Amino acid sequence: MSEFKSDFVIITALREPEFTQLEKVVTKGLDVHGKIDKIKEKERIYKGVVGDSKKQFQFYIAYQNMSGMVSAAILATEMIKCYKPKYIVMLGIAAGFKGDNMRPGSVLIADFVANYQSGKVTNGGFQRDPVGYNIDNSLKNKLDANKKSIMDKINNEDENDRGRKSELEAYIGPIVTGNQIVASQEIMDGIKNSYRKVVGVEMEGFAIFQAAAEANEPKPLPILIKSVCDFGNAKKNNKYQKLAAYNSAKFFLLFALKCLTPINRTTDI
Repeated sequence: MSEFKSDFVIITALREPEFTQLEKVVTKGLDVHGKIDKIKEKERIYKGVVGDSKKQFQFYIAYQNMSGMVSAAILATEMIKCYKPKYIVMLGIAAGFKGDNMRPGSVLIADFVANYQSGKVTNGGFQRDPVGYNIDNSLKNKLDANKKSIMDKINNEDENDRGRKSELEAYIGPIVTGNQIVASQEIMDGIKNSYRKVVGVEMEGFAIFQAAAEANEPKPLPILIKSVCDFGNAKKNNKYQKLAAYNSAKFFLLFALKCLTPINRTTDI
């Protein structure tokens, strides 16, 4: 019998746009059917159900008071302790890197996460700490094998208000985390030089992986899936944030329904 108490916990950086777009996917989106209810005694924490006749997942969602690693680490640690999920998942928006057909709304999947601001400052400059966390290899293989078919469903969804103008793709690679919003091509280029295969930059993912690594047994498996809202340069704006938040949420939930197995329960969560 599994010691896990829930299938997964989802963390989002903020209510808008990440949580509200996740709620839209669960309750109103195509191909995903479920509901989300607020847990009245706990502000910002919700319980969700999603599934079909073959499988059903019960999960919890919480959004942070503010974006960033500190808030993410505190919230993820609390949620893991309270609800003992099999997976701890971070969804939302990120800055991507232009090239390889990457566009706003493209989905980014972390196979490795690192804090790009962690390191040592000397008179000679800043030396980045290369330490980070890898995704579980079995999860990586499933995500890689199914990313195209899942993106096909996202691309085929007929919702004109989502702003999609072209076919979007999913990219697996390192996603790095920092405490600052990046709107500088120089910073983006520096990150690319340090992490050659990096696909995204965001502000919470490293904390989620660290919270999972430091949790008591049974430890949840961390997943970081975000979507491109901009490219971290001087042209940064909010135009594609809702699209990105929606695509991130839909990709994970479609992946869960296709590839993950609900835990065995003797009681409801």
